[in-house]
Amino acid sequence: MTAATIEADLTRLESDQSRRDDYIRTRGLETNTYGTATFTLAAPISLPADLPAGQPFELAAVGDLTIHGVTERVELAAAGAVDGTVIDVAGG
Repeated sequence: MTAATIEADLTRLESDQSRRDDYIRTRGLETNTYGTATFTLAAPISLPADLPAGQPFELAAVGDLTIHGVTERVELAAAGAVDGTVIDVAGG
């Protein structure tokens, strides 16, 4: 993969306590003001040369993460597997 941008709607974060949710909205992450987190890939992701179907593999995604109006370069670990012509990846 050579380009990707992932956006998360932080305004939808909920816990089991409304008091905690109010704190996140107004003070913690201030999701009322900074409602979106964004990760933009900064370098291509290299996949293993031979990806057998169903065989899990690990990779790293380097990119710019923006949370609360601040952007930092980060490296996110991820795991994936090939399912036919689709590559499923999860991480964080």
